[in-house]
Amino acid sequence: MAAKTDPTEDTAIDDTATDGRVLRGQRNREAIVDAMVAMFEQGNLRPTAAQVAETAGLSTRSVYHHFNDMKSLALEVTSRSEARMRPPDFTAMSNVALNERICMFVEHRFDRWRQTSAVVRAGLLAEYDSHIVAELLSLGREARIQEVRTVFADAVTGTDEEAVFAALDVVFGYDTWHRLIDVREIEGATAENLVAKMAHALI
Repeated sequence: MAAKTDPTEDTAIDDTATDGRVLRGQRNREAIVDAMVAMFEQGNLRPTAAQVAETAGLSTRSVYHHFNDMKSLALEVTSRSEARMRPPDFTAMSNVALNERICMFVEHRFDRWRQTSAVVRAGLLAEYDSHIVAELLSLGREARIQEVRTVFADAVTGTDEEAVFAALDVVFGYDTWHRLIDVREIEGATAENLVAKMAHALI
């Protein structure tokens, strides 16, 4: 006589197998994104799918299983980098005395550019090939200048307010950080003091 079986057992096994595949897929996707970031940090701003796959320890086919193309992967990396940043409360920062406020904001921006430099460089290159990346970067630039407006609204007055905010945006921006830190190789604290002085001169 055949032994009776519980019909829920097969379902439980199937669910476990499905959960395992889902988790493995999530891990592989994360590994691909991490590998792309690693390639950026190594100076390869346009890695091939094969290079990313090798760094991730996966197959090239796996890269294209999770992402339609390399532009989609670059977009995911850019979005993930932005999402991982935890910006300070800029409204609260605006209530601090101006001198301290400038120093706090410079420190915040320097931390941001240090953490995201490799991804930013790759994004700047990819925006000419992908309108989606270009749009994402444009939204980011608008968010950055809005931060400047929020923090320094009370300190910037007069008919040329927008010009001053635009200039402050440049002073606090990635390009300024890159020129001082990467190109001129100025020590971090010295570079921060220089940027703070430039901001003071504008305000």
